[in-house]
Amino acid sequence: WLNYAQTCTDFVNQTTGNVTISSNLLVNNMLDLHSGSLILNGFDLTVNGVIITSSGASITGSVTSDLTLDGNGNCSLAFSPGSEVLQSLVISQLNSTVVLQSDLAVENVISLLQGSLALNDHNLSVNGTLNTLAGASITGSSASGLILNGMGNVSLAFSPNGPLLGTFVVHQTNGTVALNSDLTVDSSLQLQQGTLALNGYDLTINAT
Repeated sequence: WLNYAQTCTDFVNQTTGNVTISSNLLVNNMLDLHSGSLILNGFDLTVNGVIITSSGASITGSVTSDLTLDGNGNCSLAFSPGSEVLQSLVISQLNSTVVLQSDLAVENVISLLQGSLALNDHNLSVNGTLNTLAGASITGSSASGLILNGMGNVSLAFSPNGPLLGTFVVHQTNGTVALNSDLTVDSSLQLQQGTLALNGYDLTINAT
């Protein structure tokens, strides 16, 4: 385990093994993961620049760790198998895209403030709420799944080049899921709990 300083300009992991943080970590410019895994170990990670993840490298999340992206530039996120989980995710990447390279489950809240979260053929599970501000969005695909399995209201906006999901599950206890863009579901739409509000937008279901 390595106890890194709480704040650094760049963080580059070129080791072949894993790196475990033992305090909250703020990276002010670039987080560059070449290999191994950055283990959050229950602590929070804030990146005010970009995250670059090479093939085979990953982040090991936890149900008590928050990830905040508050920079300018595209990011790639890959989580370790069995640890594809965060407590909360905040994305405020100006004019940028955050691309998932693995499935991800968020236990509390996703806040999409700026930029787009590209599912990239992976599944995103939200066990709390998901809030999307004007100008922020999700970029889906026909092989991506979005599972809403929490409590409370959710606002969803999809980017013009990706208003598409393969599977969409709504299970929001005492909540309304409001669309703020058109959406096409290619495979399966499951309304289990809560209300899906079209909000003046078009919902197309291509499932047979």
